[in-house]
Amino acid sequence: MEIEHIGDNKIRCALTEQEIESLGYDIDEIIANSEITQEFMHTVLELVEEQEHIQMAVSYTHLRAHETPEHL
Repeated sequence: MEIEHIGDNKIRCALTEQEIESLGYDIDEIIANSEITQEFMHTVLELVEEQEHIQMAVSYTHLRAHETPEHL
């Protein structure tokens, strides 16, 4: 998982398909099912907090998915 701080209150987190699957999720389900999307987001946020040693107060999360060139 690649984590980038892009502002005081923003981070960008990129995961590979393999990393997503290792967390027990399927990309199609994440995109199609809002309940699973929220569950996935909370899982990722917990991992970010762990890795970055931060506590995030989450008021808004945004998920944007796109395929990298090797998956097109």
